[in-house]
Amino acid sequence: MTEKAKAKMARIEDAARKLFTERGYRNITIDDVASAVGMARTTLYDYYKSKEEILYALVERNLVLGAEAPPPGPLAGRLRAAAAGSIGRLRRGFDLYRVIFAERPAMGGELGERLGRWQAGLLGMVRKLVDEAVAAGEYAPRGGVEGALFMYQAVLSQFLNRALIADDPGLLGRDDEGEAARLVELMLHGTGGL
Repeated sequence: MTEKAKAKMARIEDAARKLFTERGYRNITIDDVASAVGMARTTLYDYYKSKEEILYALVERNLVLGAEAPPPGPLAGRLRAAAAGSIGRLRRGFDLYRVIFAERPAMGGELGERLGRWQAGLLGMVRKLVDEAVAAGEYAPRGGVEGALFMYQAVLSQFLNRALIADDPGLLGRDDEGEAARLVELMLHGTGGL
């Protein structure tokens, strides 16, 4: 894919994100997106076949692809780095999460399948960190690895749900590292000891 094509796709995605956020996913048509970027619908179809494809690309670019492996070191620090990355993506992508969760019924079953794959990929990194720490004798979760992962996911989900229910992204805070430290403290000491 050429840089020019990538730039056009990014323009389409950015325009769609703005429209989805301002007017709601179900209220936007592919014609609205094409008009917002100043191109014909048929030209837009060269890049995306539907608004669902645009939403999937937005989620992958903004919420999934940013997941990087944390630096080496003790488990708590590695988990804090992973959690801070997740929290930062939650904060920066709040508008996309609102679209996904508020309008999910209008999007069909494929979204649920994709969300499951994306979530599994993100949690896979945390699982790897916990598995390595357990194998090294650094961490012994009382509820096992599954319990530790459940705690991580539950606290992170509650963090996002609180803001979504209140429709207030300010509840996500601005201190990703501080929120991550609280999450990891609860996870490590709520499911086992260091």
